[in-house]
Amino acid sequence: MRFPEWVGVFALTLIPCFAQKTPAEDQLEVLRDGLADPQLVNQISVLTDTVRRDGIRFDVGGRELGILLGAAIVGKRDPNEVAEFVVACLAACEQCRSRAVAPMTKEEIKKLTEWKFSEESILAQARARGVKEVEPSAAGVAALRESGASDRLIQLVIPDDRLVAPPISGYRQLALKHAEEYDVTAERGWLKVTAKFPASGYHQFYLRHTSLFYKPVESEEISEVGAYFNQPVPRSTSTELLDFKAVFDPLPSPPPQTAAAKPSRFRGKAAPAPKLEPSPTIDAYYEPQSPGGFNQFRIVIRNEGAPAQYYTFKLSWQVLTTPKPPPPQKPAAAK
Repeated sequence: MRFPEWVGVFALTLIPCFAQKTPAEDQLEVLRDGLADPQLVNQISVLTDTVRRDGIRFDVGGRELGILLGAAIVGKRDPNEVAEFVVACLAACEQCRSRAVAPMTKEEIKKLTEWKFSEESILAQARARGVKEVEPSAAGVAALRESGASDRLIQLVIPDDRLVAPPISGYRQLALKHAEEYDVTAERGWLKVTAKFPASGYHQFYLRHTSLFYKPVESEEISEVGAYFNQPVPRSTSTELLDFKAVFDPLPSPPPQTAAAKPSRFRGKAAPAPKLEPSPTIDAYYEPQSPGGFNQFRIVIRNEGAPAQYYTFKLSWQVLTTPKPPPPQKPAAAK
């Protein structure tokens, strides 16, 4: 389409109206004709300013870019001015902006990694846009890792406290609540459990990531359980880099005597020691890479012979920066 310069200039003055009233294809046609007519000398800047001021209604995809660039070639436009015009169209394109902020996919992360995008750049996009279709599970972590995601990106997309640990066969899952001090970045992690323990037997607990499981062994079940924790079990941490312990909190009160001590019938001879009731014991074990890919703690409480009562125990841990020294070895027995 060719028209005199005065007609072209007149058409350009109508572009603000087209921005409000004309369909997308008509608006695209006006811009195409303005770019293609070589008689409209130095008028591409007017097109660019109009797009910046009033925006556009059409998408700027491959087809639309081809139309505009082809028209610019016909009109023998300056490449730098054409570049500014295209940038203005992309900035004013509603669909383009929607695509730019749409959640990322695993395939996109893989492609950006192949293109050697920096880790910081991919992290910034993931923070702003999010990542869709990622299951908060060990399988989801594996899928992200296969796509080329770094550990920092995985932690951002699937935070530790979003991961769901698989159940343990034969164990009952206990309600585990966030403590007021819940903080995944805390220097020390801890689990605190209060329950009424029966008079005999022993009990086994598993703290697997963010879930607490329980099973009585040759005993009745505990009751009136309250459990809180301040962060998930560390992920990807070896035994050598983890310091942990489990204690009763507070320690159980000294058990009562079964009978009063009788005075000795012989002067200078000590009275026999009173017989004490058994006290409960607690042990903790760390099991990295348990089934399902989650690290876990195992806590064993033996209450054999001790009276039924309420106990509170606390498991605490800290990730070390350097491996802890090996335990001292016992000296060899003399021959």
